[in-house]
Amino acid sequence: MRNFLRTIKIKFSKSFHNDATIIIYSLIISILAWLIISINMYPSTYQTLKNVPVNIDIEGTSAAANNLQVVSHDVEKVNVKINGQRTDIGDLKASQLRASVVIENVTSAGEYVLGFNIEMADGSKNNFTVESITPSTITVDFDEYATKEVPVEANTPNVSVESGYYKDTVVCTPSVIEISGPKNQIDSVEKLVVNVNDELHLDNYYTAYSSDWTLYSESGIVDNKNIEIPENEFKVDIPVYMKKELELTYTLQNVPSYFDESSIEFELSPSSIVVTSPNKALLEQTTWHIGYIDLRDVTADSTFTFEIELPSGYQNLSGDTTVTAKLKSDNLETKTFANMSNISIINAPSQYDISLMTKSISPVLIGPADDIEKITDMDIVLEIDVSSILPLRAGEEYSVNVNVLTPNYDKVWTQGTYMAVIQVDEAQETTVSSDSSSKSDSTGIDDSYINPEKKSADDE
Repeated sequence: MRNFLRTIKIKFSKSFHNDATIIIYSLIISILAWLIISINMYPSTYQTLKNVPVNIDIEGTSAAANNLQVVSHDVEKVNVKINGQRTDIGDLKASQLRASVVIENVTSAGEYVLGFNIEMADGSKNNFTVESITPSTITVDFDEYATKEVPVEANTPNVSVESGYYKDTVVCTPSVIEISGPKNQIDSVEKLVVNVNDELHLDNYYTAYSSDWTLYSESGIVDNKNIEIPENEFKVDIPVYMKKELELTYTLQNVPSYFDESSIEFELSPSSIVVTSPNKALLEQTTWHIGYIDLRDVTADSTFTFEIELPSGYQNLSGDTTVTAKLKSDNLETKTFANMSNISIINAPSQYDISLMTKSISPVLIGPADDIEKITDMDIVLEIDVSSILPLRAGEEYSVNVNVLTPNYDKVWTQGTYMAVIQVDEAQETTVSSDSSSKSDSTGIDDSYINPEKKSADDE
């Protein structure tokens, strides 16, 4: 060890005989001397820190008390010149400071020119004084914080459908959303539009998801900066339905078997509608039935109105909600046949005697003028079909329908319905003599009761 120290001492002594070494030693000694003198004779110093970040915190300020928030400001960073002890600020960096905006007397919306307070970013005490701040002020725009509900719509510019299909109104979920932000901006917003930019060619229902949205006012797009919405993604349902034009049809009701239905025609307005279905149910369908027309209700100037009813999920794109059916009544005439009493009773059970209490009816017939002119009482059949009111009870009266028929005239029909009253009794065993002046038909009904003229002739 002693030899090692002796070697170092010898080498150090020899180094003073080298000019370069002497210069290096002199420089080191000078720097150390300068540091010692500076610290002792000049303990404080100045330092300029560039790009100190600006901090705006309104919590607990007059702005917050008045429900205001920062909309924008024109300074992000400042340069700060500080003075302090060398030992305190010598190694200080800009990131260790913050330029907090001094918010005072901000009580309403608008722009304010405010100053800065330079602080330690970690909240510790400042060991320096601020000599200057560049820039020295900041312009801050304040506005009242507001919320508003706006409708959500969809924009699908690149969606098309196959031929024969229809794209219905696109539905967004949620359909209404609450937006928040500066009142001036919020007040101008009328709707939020979700953008679906995918290129789609559809023949069925489709659901898309999008987080691309735009705010609109009445005059155009609203800047969404500083505006918050609670949803990050929207569901967009694109309903696609099969579409087809269907001819409207109706059915005549209570038509006698002999009647020529082609002889009576109604003009429908509209005559067709365009319908959509949520599936392919319309693929083989060409007509749509609107309802029934009772032939007995048809007069020479009849007009009937029908509601257009569609199953759930179907839509009527034509816009017509009713259909009018008007009788084409060219060359039709009406005639009343008064006090007709030749009413027959058919299909009566054998255990009952049926008595006709109504003496006559006066049916009204409608048809082509030539046929109406030819028809006589002998061409008209009046019948009561007892089978239509079974079961019967003896001792009861029944009000029953009288069928008015013209079998020889297949283009003539009866206007209205006609009723008659019958009496039902238990059948009585009777002996019929050959010279009896009163004869009964197969139903047990006295012919003279049904046809008074016959009784009068027999009496004579």
